[in-house]
Amino acid sequence: MARQAREVMGHEALTVIADRGYYKGEDILLCEQDGMLLLVPKTLTSGAKADGRFGKQDFVYLPEQEALSRR
Repeated sequence: MARQAREVMGHEALTVIADRGYYKGEDILLCEQDGMLLLVPKTLTSGAKADGRFGKQDFVYLPEQEALSRR
């Protein structure tokens, strides 16, 4: 899809953004080989949820209170 977008827009330089879980490693490699800049979110690899615990994504930092809160 990134290649098609680049062709339609007529730009060589392209920044590609992928959603977490909606991309393949092979596609990332092809984009990099084509000279595109890729922005891919970090995968969620914590085993906390599998163990029945909360993960980092379940909390938000409250700077005014210097505390964490559950979302």
